[in-house]
Amino acid sequence: MKKALSLLLLLSLPAFAQPANLQADLDAIVAAERAFAKLSVEKGFKESFLAFIAEDGVMFRPMPIQAKTSLKERPEPQIDLIWGPSHAEISRSGDMGWTMGPSEIRPKGSDQVIHGHFVTVWKKQPDGNWRWAIDTGIGHDKPASTASELPKTGPVGKVPEAGKSPVSKVDTAAETQALLALDRDFGQATAKGTSAAYLARVSDDARLMRGGAFPYIGKDAVRAGLEKAPAAMTSTPDGGGVSAAGDLGYTYGTAEWKDAGAKVGYLRIWEKQGGSWKVAVDWVDDPPAPPAKP
Repeated sequence: MKKALSLLLLLSLPAFAQPANLQADLDAIVAAERAFAKLSVEKGFKESFLAFIAEDGVMFRPMPIQAKTSLKERPEPQIDLIWGPSHAEISRSGDMGWTMGPSEIRPKGSDQVIHGHFVTVWKKQPDGNWRWAIDTGIGHDKPASTASELPKTGPVGKVPEAGKSPVSKVDTAAETQALLALDRDFGQATAKGTSAAYLARVSDDARLMRGGAFPYIGKDAVRAGLEKAPAAMTSTPDGGGVSAAGDLGYTYGTAEWKDAGAKVGYLRIWEKQGGSWKVAVDWVDDPPAPPAKP
């Protein structure tokens, strides 16, 4: 009886696991991003993207699509794509992370260089390898330092501050559905005023990514960036995921500016802070220009 009671109590407690070696996992994500970029230079866009894609990987064309089939069917783009991570983060469970950094697109046979920034969501696979779940980016003016000048080695990013304590595992399916519901509500709140809705939900060091501009980093910069976009937007999620620790997640889907009659894809990376989900990265594919002021 005592043994049965002990087992019942054990089963009623949340599942805990010893923390992963987060620094090693974070370094592995950065190494995967750099290997991904290196293969693109050596073997081309198509081969590199297929080599590092997760089975359920998503890209935007401009709406979200299952990327693997699309990549296999499309011809090799006649470009050289160069990029490198300047920032990386990882979940406490060591199974999900994201990277961000500058990029260059160089059309073959041309001196043109299209500068930009990328963002990639990474998931650790059952075999221990890291594969990208979502990859996208923006274009903008030439930065002070180019992607080709980025260091090819060395640490990028930092592990969570609570990374040395035991990790409580969550029901990822239920947490994903809850995050999708939150994202859906958030996407309707923006219809009443994009700036107010965002500023109530973004983290202090949030990154806002909009085509034609450098990433806006931090609440004040995000506020300034939002003022340059149309005032009202709605969005509806198509999918997403949450880490085993329930502290990092992502959502993606379709955003719409009804006044402009434009629909585009979006990606949001969420981090749980103080028990509440906050937007860490918000990417929307090339929003329309705001209407001219009278």
